[in-house]
Amino acid sequence: MLVKWLNDPEVLQWYEGRDRPHDLHKVYKHFYESDDGVFKNLVIWNQKPIGYVQYYPLSEEEKRIYGYKFDESLYGMDQFIGELKY
Repeated sequence: MLVKWLNDPEVLQWYEGRDRPHDLHKVYKHFYESDDGVFKNLVIWNQKPIGYVQYYPLSEEEKRIYGYKFDESLYGMDQFIGELKY
């Protein structure tokens, strides 16, 4: 599903960029092989996978860049809808 979605220009327009399609190797490396502290999830609607969401703790540098001035745990999030009819 990720290979299909990440080769669709409409999806890539909002996630990764139109000029960055993913083949099977790239999907595996980016989404399955790395253990980078990112929590990776499919979005399921009525038992059908329709998208992807990931979340991750922000680093101290990211907190500073975004203007957060406290030490609480903060998370970033990325998501996309892969099935265009949704």
